[in-house]
Amino acid sequence: MILSYRWLTELVDLGDRTPDEVAEIITFHIAEVEEVEHVGAELADVVVGHVTSVEPHPDADRLRVCTVDAGPVGTHTVVCGAPNVAAGQRICFAPVGTTVQGPDGPIVLERRAIRGVESAGMICAEDELGLGEDHSGILVLPEDAPVGEPIGEALRLTDTLIDIGNTAITHRPDLWGHVGFARDLGAVLRAEVRYPDAGAAESALEAAEGEPYDVTIEDEEGCRRYLGLALDGVTNGQAPLWMRRRLELCGVRSIDLLVDLTNYVLLEQGQPLHAFDLRHVRGDKIVVRRGRDGEVLRSLDGVERPVGPEDVVIADAERPVALAGVMGGEDSGMVGDTTALLLEAAT
Repeated sequence: MILSYRWLTELVDLGDRTPDEVAEIITFHIAEVEEVEHVGAELADVVVGHVTSVEPHPDADRLRVCTVDAGPVGTHTVVCGAPNVAAGQRICFAPVGTTVQGPDGPIVLERRAIRGVESAGMICAEDELGLGEDHSGILVLPEDAPVGEPIGEALRLTDTLIDIGNTAITHRPDLWGHVGFARDLGAVLRAEVRYPDAGAAESALEAAEGEPYDVTIEDEEGCRRYLGLALDGVTNGQAPLWMRRRLELCGVRSIDLLVDLTNYVLLEQGQPLHAFDLRHVRGDKIVVRRGRDGEVLRSLDGVERPVGPEDVVIADAERPVALAGVMGGEDSGMVGDTTALLLEAAT
């Protein structure tokens, strides 16, 4: 299990203790730490920039000549070919001397003339910073991102990863999330624990209207508790960069906003969640039961999986939609136009 030191500092007051000191406290009092890894140093020279002007390149239709205010780093002229660059944006600015990811590997930026216009630095896309695979345009930051601040701090991208041995927490389900470790650290250090605020969610549940969703547990040995919450009026898309980065550092691949939210809560609370696209839950019901001979589930990884009486499945009125505690079905998974979902939390 991988813990984010930055995440822990949001949940418990660690004072001025360094990540290595916190890892030592965890090993001696809570669970064995196998490795400590500091990440994000490669982003140290990249800062938040403000594009103050964008002009056409005099000798290239697809290029723009941008003026970038980078605060203490100074103001620079940058030739940029991204289709989405615009005046007024906050962006990631890599000055001359910074190492970025090029199409064939790392490159060190140099001051150079591009079609007759001198360019000093780069306005970066996600892939050029090693933060993803998107190269469709530059990475546009929130409007309130502080100009001149290193993006590692401004966007919470730098971190220290504390790798916990899985066998050390096998019988401690209270430690299967960051909140659990924050709780134990708070006890050891006599420090304040700041639990995530659930007030908005609790208020929404109290105000919710509609009939209870139909959930039946036929296999009580395989599933002691199953909670389902139907949500309508949601919008899918891409999760914010800081969330995608946090998930990926903890070993979870970013998919989309709705899936990423379920995985984020898993890493925070230690409670697995799964979301079904409500359009594809047949009969408006969930049945937790044993598999039946001849049934097949096409799982989210695209594999056709035969299920039988030895398997616990989550089914709708007609067929399995998930292999309980393992993986959901492809046919009922989140997609770009999902607007209603069934959120599962089960044991």
